[in-house]
This record gives sequence, C-alpha cells and structure tokens, in this order.
Amino acid sequence: MTKFNGFISVVIPTNVSVTKENEKLVIAGPLGKLSVNLKSKDTKGILSYKITETTIDLAVLYNTKHAFAFVKTLASLLEQKIKGVYMGYMCKMEVKGVGYRVSVENTSDVCNLVFKLGYSMDKIYKLPKYVKAFSTSQTSFCLYGLDKSYVNEVAAKLIALRTPDAYQGKGVLKTGTVFRLKQVKKR
Repeated sequence: MTKFNGFISVVIPTNVSVTKENEKLVIAGPLGKLSVNLKSKDTKGILSYKITETTIDLAVLYNTKHAFAFVKTLASLLEQKIKGVYMGYMCKMEVKGVGYRVSVENTSDVCNLVFKLGYSMDKIYKLPKYVKAFSTSQTSFCLYGLDKSYVNEVAAKLIALRTPDAYQGKGVLKTGTVFRLKQVKKR
C-alpha cells in the first residue's frame, strides 16, 4: 500500500467538461449538468484545486488526518458526479408479496409510481424532476438519474412505503438485497 501524499487527480473523460462558476464546479456531459459547491464543502479552506483539460487536481494545504480524509471524500464525490453526467445511475427495485404491484404513470411533466401494497388504497409517489422511472414488469421497476445520492434517496423513500417484513419478506426492496428471514416461533 502506498502512502497518501495529499495530492489526488480526478480524470475527466473526453466528452465531459468541468468549469468554475462562482465558487462552484459545473460538470457538464452528454446527459446533463451537475454542480458541486466547493465553498460549502470546504469551509475551513484546507483544499486547493486546479482544473486542466483532462484532470481535476486536488491538493491538501495542511497535513492533518482530517484534511487527507476530506480530499479523498471530495475526489470520490467528483468522480461520482462525472460518472453521473457521463453514464447516469440506475437502481433496480422490486415489490415482493401476494397482490403487490407497481406501475409507472407518465403525464406531461410528472412521473408517478402507483403501488398496490396491501393497503385499502393505492400509494401514489410523485417522482422529483431529477429522477426518472420505468417499469420492467408488474413487480419490478428501475429508477434512473444523474446524481447517485438523489437516486438512492428516492429509493429509500420508496422502501419506507412498505418496509420488507421480517417473517415473509413482503415489501418494497432493492433487487439483489440479501434479506434474512426470521423463523416463525414453533411450539
């Protein structure tokens, strides 16, 4: 393992551009734009950066553990934003349970997810503008967006509509989630 020297370079793909506008880094790519407010992230002034054609160079101004950790975290955040405008993020989800269904309703501006989750009325979730959804079957759907944190935030809110049951596993969950079921108490 190599020792971290306080300097990290984040690679910028060819069809992605990074510019600085009013203390913000604006990352533009083929799918859209995202911005990172460096002034709010770096309140203590422990970071310096330089933008070139192919890289964003981040350097630590103070040799402390906190500064090193901050630079690594910020580099990871910038890599996520660059990947978001370049490819986007997708979260596959499913609905498990007898009679549980999901459908996507697209109107002019609004995308709604309609859930049948065993309640007396359907649960309707209005998606924010920055997250899109499409249904692959009656029990599975996908969320898509440019920002990973927004996609995961919406996924967490959807899971909260009907959290998976510990005994039968019924509910809304991410595809591939390993869910350990409890055993029913026996006499």
